Amino acid sequence: MTGNYRPEGQAARSDYTLEELQSAQRTGQILEARAAYCDPQYNLVVALGALQGFMPREECAVGIADGSVKNIAIITRVGRSVCFQVTGIEGDTALLSRRAAQ
Repeated sequence: MTGNYRPEGQAARSDYTLEELQSAQRTGQILEARAAYCDPQYNLVVALGALQGFMPREECAVGIADGSVKNIAIITRVGRSVCFQVTGIEGDTALLSRRAAQ
């Protein structure tokens, strides 16, 4: 766990600029926004503003990949704030990892 991970729900935004997202990717800064929906494969889509955020299932929480955390942990984030790191930018989509932020 990183030392600067704060409780989720403290600083959610939906108006990030492309420049802010690129800077966060370069520096590893933890950002926060609201999860808009969960797709049928349990990936989260996050409202960011300039780009759409996409968080692959395995990146939604520590323990998802090894099965020690269940998919319900992803579903319950919909409509709520999630902290994340930007791991990539592809076209109009920012790739996100909550697991890296945890």
